[in-house]
Amino acid sequence: MKKIGLDRNTKKIFVSIILLFVVAFSLMNMASQVNTNPIDQSSAFDTPEQAAKILMSQATFLNDGTPSTESIASTEYIDYENGTTMLIIDYHNGTMDVIKETMVMETSTLQLGEDTADQSLLVETPTSTEESTDWIPATQDALLEQDVLLGFTYQLVAFRWKILDVSADIVVMKGYCRVYINLNIGAGIRLPVRITLEYPEQMTVEHDYECYATLTPLDKPDFDEFYLVFQTNIEVAAGIWLPIVGWEENSWYFGPNLNWRRSFTTPLGPGNYFPIPSFEYTLLDVWIMALKLVVEPQLCSDKITAKFSTSGDATNGATLTWTAPNQKIPFTVHADDYDTTTDYARIELSDFRYYFSIFKLAFKLKLDFNSWIDWLTGDPTITLYTLDMSWLTDGLYLGVHPGTVGVVDVDVFVKKFGVDLIVTPTYQEIIPGDTGIYDIVVINRGNVGDTFSLLHSGLPSTWTCILSSEVAVTAYGSASVQLSIEPYRHWSTSPGDYPFTVTATSQQAPLYDLEATDSDSAKVHILPFYEVDIQVVPSTDVTDPGGTGVYSIEVTNLGNVLETFDLSLVYIDFNGAYRANPTVIQPDWSSLDETYITLNPGSYGGVELCIEVPNDWQSMETALYQFIAIAISQTDSSASDSDIGGLNVRVTKESMARYINLELQELIDSISDSTIHKGIKKSLLSKMESATKKKEQALEYILEGRNRRANNMLKACGNIMQAFINHIQAQNSKHIPESVANNWISQAQTIIDDIEITMATTT
Repeated sequence: MKKIGLDRNTKKIFVSIILLFVVAFSLMNMASQVNTNPIDQSSAFDTPEQAAKILMSQATFLNDGTPSTESIASTEYIDYENGTTMLIIDYHNGTMDVIKETMVMETSTLQLGEDTADQSLLVETPTSTEESTDWIPATQDALLEQDVLLGFTYQLVAFRWKILDVSADIVVMKGYCRVYINLNIGAGIRLPVRITLEYPEQMTVEHDYECYATLTPLDKPDFDEFYLVFQTNIEVAAGIWLPIVGWEENSWYFGPNLNWRRSFTTPLGPGNYFPIPSFEYTLLDVWIMALKLVVEPQLCSDKITAKFSTSGDATNGATLTWTAPNQKIPFTVHADDYDTTTDYARIELSDFRYYFSIFKLAFKLKLDFNSWIDWLTGDPTITLYTLDMSWLTDGLYLGVHPGTVGVVDVDVFVKKFGVDLIVTPTYQEIIPGDTGIYDIVVINRGNVGDTFSLLHSGLPSTWTCILSSEVAVTAYGSASVQLSIEPYRHWSTSPGDYPFTVTATSQQAPLYDLEATDSDSAKVHILPFYEVDIQVVPSTDVTDPGGTGVYSIEVTNLGNVLETFDLSLVYIDFNGAYRANPTVIQPDWSSLDETYITLNPGSYGGVELCIEVPNDWQSMETALYQFIAIAISQTDSSASDSDIGGLNVRVTKESMARYINLELQELIDSISDSTIHKGIKKSLLSKMESATKKKEQALEYILEGRNRRANNMLKACGNIMQAFINHIQAQNSKHIPESVANNWISQAQTIIDDIEITMATTT
């Protein structure tokens, strides 16, 4: 049959005429089966608003069913090309089969994608002769079921008019009588469906998630899927009040009350048609049979559509189309932080449309036999042909019933990760060896608690830097830690700026193949510092009288800038530790090349120090003279260092002889200063002069190298000192006080002992 071309408006008018024609004949066929009953008081509409409220109450959503999730399973075969294969069967109902084969028995870890589960499952990989089935949760782990009512209700007339209102109030009774005219004509089609939305309980930014929407046609008698009401009547209401009895009231209705309402499952797909009764025309009516023409309307839809959209922290959108009952349709939601004011992705199904895409008229011949023949044969029907008029309803659809919820939506929490890191201060002056403290603030920009790894970079490895390796921060919270920096106190740590960076990295984000990191930079400004090291090399030298001790005073600039150091010496008095004279190095013995030295950072230089011992050095034993070499920074006097050096001067026969001179002179001075008898004093001094003369002669012989003659003179000196002792002993306690005498005797005995030691010395 060739299609007839009509414009859209003409098409709609024509369709309306045909539909009214079909409905009219259907109503005539149904009228004989409808009982006329008193009208239900709740069905009388005073106003259009009241009618809308009643219709809405009839469309109350009920979650009293479990939708079917039957669907054709999909398979995926993976060959790892290493002896292992995997077959994944997805039943699209919350479960999957995983069959994995390998030539070697082993246990491996199967890491599920982030849109399936947040944990790994151990999968036993069998040999090639075994099979393993593991049930793995699919992406959908939450369900939302909601009934949606499609269609319309059109109130042609809703009229109630009071024509009589009479009341009486007598002493012993009260009463009233009211008369109304009611007129209510309405029609409509209501198509309930259940939408089951399967979605993940939570998402993570930058990931795709597969959701499912299942549409199940429903049969809900409360919705009155086919609605047609014709009510016109007179209502009489009367009441009387009597003592003791009280009020007695009643009402009566006079007139037709036709109510054609029918409940049926929302038709979807070929073979599921609206339950529109067929109508018959008698073509021939004879004795035993009637030949009738049956016209059977077939009105249905091959699709119900809805718009899938997202908002908040999600994108993607499309039109979903269901073409069969209980059809499960997948769609993808991409989660991301598109809306910074929320942490949720809204998945929404809206704009549900039921399209009248199938409209046919089936013409049939029916043989309607009478009496006993009908009992034998029934009433056979022969289909002549079917007139497809679907082109007339192309584009026509029913939307969501007014006044009912027409949106199925759910908010899904979307995990997001982010971090901001702030370092303060951004600039700090530090002297090497001192410690600088920087405050590190880690701000969690994610909406879940997270632990952040902390790392600093850019500073020399020789510096001491202390920073916590990680910090835990609550969602949208912050935490503070400190970075302690102690620059290496070394000449190589030059003054200037040392930039560094601190980085915070999320430990949770990588679990979802994401990255969240931030860093901030700051500077350490190194200040100059002054430090010096000084050493005496060698630490001790050895020489003879008349010889010279030679030292290198080595100075090292341990500071980090060019610096000049003043050099000086301090001589230590050994204060009688040795029988030598003098007891300290004399200034005129020593000479220093330079009294200052200028050095670059880390460099060193030497200044020569010479200490010359005079020939007339006097000592009975080898003596150690010590001195202190000092270096002081000209810029910072607190930067100084010192080192002790020593000079061992060896004793000689000459130094011993010269030391005895000191002893003789000391005894002579003591006698001269005494108040003893003059004659005795003179006698004692005379002996001392003789002893001194002999000792001087011995010294001359020593200088000449004539040690034998020197010893003879020393021996003679010793004999004179013995005579000195004998003389004192004779005058002890007589002309010389005992204490004085004992003291002089002790001094004289020491001289005698030293003479003997000197005589034994050959050098």
